[in-house]
Amino acid sequence: FELGDLAHDWYTPAGLEGIDLAAEEHGVSVELLGNRDRDVDAISRRLLQTQPDVLACLAAEPKQAFVIRDAQKLGIPCLVTGTPHLELGLPAVCEDNREGMRLAVRHLVEQGHRRVLLSMQRHVERWMFDREEAFRGAMADAGLDP
Repeated sequence: FELGDLAHDWYTPAGLEGIDLAAEEHGVSVELLGNRDRDVDAISRRLLQTQPDVLACLAAEPKQAFVIRDAQKLGIPCLVTGTPHLELGLPAVCEDNREGMRLAVRHLVEQGHRRVLLSMQRHVERWMFDREEAFRGAMADAGLDP
């Protein structure tokens, strides 16, 4: 997401902290290749200069697939997170909005909660509908009115 877009990017600080802790624990270096200027060629040039051991791509625009292509040409293994690059057939870690929502509701019900509210911003994106649908289903399974 765009830098400073806190409405969507609420997890970056914790994510970066986790990456930093894991890097320290395992004795590896991490370089961040941001697309702040939206220049895919600039990122590809940096890959050529630094030759990292692996390229981990966070959810980004589909045009970032060109960076992945360039990394593969350099023999750099790639993995992706988020949904825009699933079609590339690379190792990927993606959120499961449906199961995540079901687990959250189940946990709250197991803790004794009987009134659960789902509050989300309205975006016309598939994951929003997945979360809401799963919320309603999990509440119905628990015998509760959403």
